Amino acid sequence: MPGKVVGKSLNLGFIGNVSRNPMNMIIARTVMSILDAGVETLQPIPFGKATVLNVDGTVSLFGDSGAGVSLPTDANFAGFAVAEVKQATIFGTNQVGEYPNTHKCDVLQFGSLTVALNETVTSIDAGSQVYIVDNAGTAIDVFVGDIVKAVAPSGDSTAIALTGVKFKTGKIDANNVVEITLESRVNV
Repeated sequence: MPGKVVGKSLNLGFIGNVSRNPMNMIIARTVMSILDAGVETLQPIPFGKATVLNVDGTVSLFGDSGAGVSLPTDANFAGFAVAEVKQATIFGTNQVGEYPNTHKCDVLQFGSLTVALNETVTSIDAGSQVYIVDNAGTAIDVFVGDIVKAVAPSGDSTAIALTGVKFKTGKIDANNVVEITLESRVNV
C-alpha cells in the first residue's frame, strides 16, 4: 500500500521503533547507574536516543558524564535504544518511554529505526550522513545527543558524523521523525 491514502501522508512511526526487518541486530545491555548519597546522577535512556558503551560493558545516554561514563564520540557510540512495550508508570502523559538506570536496555547495533530529528528542515536526502550533536554550546534548542543533518546545527553547537549511519528514506513526518539505518555493526 502506498504511503499516501486519500491525500494523507502517513507518519513514519513511533520514536525508537525498529522500522525494517529481518536484518537487525539488537543487544541487551545494562544502563549504568552512579549514585551520589543515594541519588541517581545519570539520566535514564529514552527510546530512540543514542547510547555510548562504557568500559564495564554498560551503556549510558550519549552525552551523559560521570566516573566510568564514556565520552560522546563516534568511537564510543553503541547504537540506539530500541522501543519496547512497557507498562506505563505515568498515566495520562504522552511521554516517550525510557530505560531506567540498572535495567536492561535493548540497543540496535545494526539495522533501521525511527528517531527524532532536532532540526526544523523541510528535506533530507535519502542515503545522506547522520550527525549527532557532541557540543551544544550556548544554543538553547540543541542538546548533546540530538540527531541532526548538518555539522553546525545551531549557533556555536557542533555535531559529529556517526560512521555508517545514514538517513534511509529522506522523508520527515509531521512529528519530525525520520528513519535511519546503521549500515555496519557498531561497538560490539
